[in-house]
Amino acid sequence: MRSPAWAVSAIALAVLVAGAGCGGDDEEITTGDVSKQEFIAQADQICAEGDREIERAGREYFGPGGGAGLEEGDEPTEDQFVTFIEETVVPNIQGQLDDLRELEVPEADADQIEELYDTAQDNLDELADDPGAFAGGDSNPFQEANRIARDYGLEDCGS
Repeated sequence: MRSPAWAVSAIALAVLVAGAGCGGDDEEITTGDVSKQEFIAQADQICAEGDREIERAGREYFGPGGGAGLEEGDEPTEDQFVTFIEETVVPNIQGQLDDLRELEVPEADADQIEELYDTAQDNLDELADDPGAFAGGDSNPFQEANRIARDYGLEDCGS
């Protein structure tokens, strides 16, 4: 079964990074006695919940009678995608990044997680600055952050 165009775009944009953080390079991460496995489980839960929220919002916005005003079989316009990205995707992902930044990270992995935080925020800022560049869902603004997340062992964050 072919996914609706909005679902492909929303999922592509929702694919997030683990451990990404709010703000920028000047925020400190909190290290602790948490294991890598515990951190991954907590981070992936945040990302999975955020991705489900974006998918649900996409179904409501792009579905028949939704905020985009589409009827069954209609394809969304680029402007409708941009609105969805600006009003739903960017704030949702920023919220995920904020929540992830609050997690304790394994002390031994602090540098790798910091790189992930910084890359994720840069990727999100790029999306927020030019949502039209990603409105078709053909490119993923989080490609680099996702690679770092997968290399670290995250699944929902980085898939």
